[in-house]
Amino acid sequence: FARTGGRAQIAGEAQLLISDGTRMVVGPNSSLVIDEFVFRGNATENRFAVRALGGVYRFISGDSGDRNYSIQTPSATIGVRGTAFDFTVTPEGETKLVLLQGIATLCGEGNDCATVATPCGLLHTESGQDVEEIETAFALCRQRNFPVMAHATNPEAVESLFKDVSDKWGAIHGLCSLVGGWAGGRDVEETDDVRLDRMLDINLRSAFYAVRAAVPYLKEAGWGRVVLVGSRAAIDFPESQAAFNIAKAGVVALGRSVAQELDGTGVTANVLMPSVIDTPVTRQSLPYADYVDWPTPDEIAAVAQFVLSDESGVMNGALIPVYGRA
Repeated sequence: FARTGGRAQIAGEAQLLISDGTRMVVGPNSSLVIDEFVFRGNATENRFAVRALGGVYRFISGDSGDRNYSIQTPSATIGVRGTAFDFTVTPEGETKLVLLQGIATLCGEGNDCATVATPCGLLHTESGQDVEEIETAFALCRQRNFPVMAHATNPEAVESLFKDVSDKWGAIHGLCSLVGGWAGGRDVEETDDVRLDRMLDINLRSAFYAVRAAVPYLKEAGWGRVVLVGSRAAIDFPESQAAFNIAKAGVVALGRSVAQELDGTGVTANVLMPSVIDTPVTRQSLPYADYVDWPTPDEIAAVAQFVLSDESGVMNGALIPVYGRA
């Protein structure tokens, strides 16, 4: 298959899956131009050239040669070598890249380049400036984080993830399951199986697999916290988003069920219940909404931090509203 040209403005989230294993996730309200797309079954002849014009992205290289990929932004060119990384392109043209695995190189407009080869490596550049490796963030990330890629809806991958974390750090004391997504705009009679399965996969199955994998480690440690993310929609049931409502209601049921199962073990499980959240993506999606009373991610994270702490021990099976006056 070969194709050149084509621009996509993504309102939700999209993922490009290519036969050689290459994957590119394009986040909400992001813009991507496909300049060249050639896959003929011969890795040496394959070609994947794109321009990321603005937004958030994840790239995972496949079996094609490193030189077969070309990723450009308004301020940089990204080189890959058996690579997985996330990157953002701001409206001002800044490019920020964080490495997940492999090696990545970021070259600025003046052909100055910087390379990272350790997970958590962070590179930054903007129009007319040199590429900068942010050492402080790099060091802090290495100390406090263990970047591992795992497909949240693949049970074997999730089990392997927890084993890897346990092997690296020993005991596991907390799980905060944040994987999720929204799709709406259709009544039940208009909801196809693809949309239903997508909502169940990313919201409910991801949480179920994470909890199932985490609980043995939490119980073995003798103390632990499970924090899941439900939704106000699980109890208010807004119209035209039944698939999402059902999936989040399942997360609520999961949280309360496991809370009862863990009672007396020193491990608790609680569910955060957000609604609309004040993020740049949400503001772009709802440009005429009054966002003054929307809670911010930092405000919700502060609640999650408390629920993960020792001080929250009296809470178990709670549905915690974190939607403020939204």
